[in-house]
Amino acid sequence: MKKYYGVFLILLAGFLSCEMPARAEESLSAPVKIRLPWLHQSQYAGVYVAQEKGFFAERGLKHVEILQGGPNIRPVDLVSSGFEQFSITGSSPFLRAYRERRPLKIVATFDQTHAFCYFARQDANVASPADFKGKRVGHKIMHEHNLFALLASAGLTKDDIELVPAPPGMSLFFLDDPKNAVPIWPGHAADEPLIAEERGIPVTYFFPEEYDHIPRIGNLLFTSSAFEQAHPDIVAQVVGAILDGWNYAFAHEDEAVAITLKYMRSANSEDARHQKNMLLKMKTFMLVEKYGNKIGWSDRQRWQEALDRFLQEQPGTAFTLDDILTNQYAE
Repeated sequence: MKKYYGVFLILLAGFLSCEMPARAEESLSAPVKIRLPWLHQSQYAGVYVAQEKGFFAERGLKHVEILQGGPNIRPVDLVSSGFEQFSITGSSPFLRAYRERRPLKIVATFDQTHAFCYFARQDANVASPADFKGKRVGHKIMHEHNLFALLASAGLTKDDIELVPAPPGMSLFFLDDPKNAVPIWPGHAADEPLIAEERGIPVTYFFPEEYDHIPRIGNLLFTSSAFEQAHPDIVAQVVGAILDGWNYAFAHEDEAVAITLKYMRSANSEDARHQKNMLLKMKTFMLVEKYGNKIGWSDRQRWQEALDRFLQEQPGTAFTLDDILTNQYAE
């Protein structure tokens, strides 16, 4: 009886050794959708490069689809529902989504600091938030908490400025008419202020975190908790491929821009110039010496500070850093 039992164990081990790699290969061959939070641009160059240079395929991911976002697309809903597998957002919308019981997990942090800012024309003599007083300031409701932080640092309120709804484009910012121009504007540091500088208009940047010292963390990669638990092999390979993509993009900037333009379906030289400037600016938010120059790494102390502040502002909400974040894939 012992002899037959031993033979059974040998056969079982052989079966499992064949079955487990087959299951892993089958898992990696499943379709993977990565939803970007906005339109195609160099802010996501590492993802495009990972696809075009074959970094996903090299890691066994045969069917990766990169989908652009837009104003009417909610990536958090698509990922939390399981319809799509990965997306990118910032710390504040992620924490709000988790508070709403969306089962999500951060698997990589790309921007160690957030690129959102207010910026002012230097010819408007705005050198600090105190100089916002009496000025016309572009206003976007979703970012007004950042504006209020800047104003509060100088002892000002919204009553001390003239709020002007910021329409698409920057036409009001570029007006030469002092009475109607809006010289202070909200935007992403790797986009709108670069447009001004490319037109020969120097600007001064104001990042809210520098004034209220509340951590704001930009582009982070997330998936659903269920997908991360069921397919850690896929998560590991997606994160690894995108990190390879970013490292390659920063080492081959012109090629990364050319790849980005392919996704944008543009051959415009001005687009190429802007996308390269965007890529170079993104590098300053992603490779931060204070946080070890690690692309994808989630600095736990910084994240804990952001979470602590968020929980203070949300009575009755309780979750931990380990609930929302892991560094195991970025390692």
